[in-house]
Amino acid sequence: MALTATEIAKVTGELAPALAGGWIQKIYQPTARTILLEIRAPGQTHRLLISCHQESARLHFTTAAFQNPTIPPPFCQFLRAHLQGARIDQVEQLQGDRIVQLALTAKEGPCRLVAELTGKTSNLLVLDEAGRIRRDLNGVKDRVGQLYVPPAHQQRERGAADHARFSQDIPESPFPLSAAVEAHYHRAEAASVVETVRNARAGILRKSIKKLRRRIEAWH
Repeated sequence: MALTATEIAKVTGELAPALAGGWIQKIYQPTARTILLEIRAPGQTHRLLISCHQESARLHFTTAAFQNPTIPPPFCQFLRAHLQGARIDQVEQLQGDRIVQLALTAKEGPCRLVAELTGKTSNLLVLDEAGRIRRDLNGVKDRVGQLYVPPAHQQRERGAADHARFSQDIPESPFPLSAAVEAHYHRAEAASVVETVRNARAGILRKSIKKLRRRIEAWH
């Protein structure tokens, strides 16, 4: 399950003060739906993970190691060309929804990086100073040059799960909520990988059994 609007508000509240005034010094795209920003702030370096995966859309600080492709994907190349070296002026949640905006000052001028952490429709967009879309992770070319309009805010009843899912205490971490979110999704994604491998192997076995049954029928 992706982060809820309430959880995003809490995570944003934790990381925003640490990121304001920092500089994006490196950008990576370890997977098709994951962006990693290495941000240099006074006296320390933060690594901000933004995931647009359907089941695990989220953002948080990370300490995990990622294997990056030898050749960065086109979207990563675009981010490096236009946002690497940009200063982070502000990090905020939009409209109390599952959308987080990073207001930046890049070498080309003011711009914004908008993370729509909305499950199936998750996306990451680069906007110019006027709010027009320059590029997005989903590669919707028809949107390029159009004014950005946030998706309709979805009102929903907030349950107790919004407040309890990441309540674990990690006192040794300077960002305990990010650490809790990272630990939760690390376990969930590890289990997902195991399930994917299990299903793949089961599919191979089913095909083999079906093939052997056809041979047996032919022999009869």
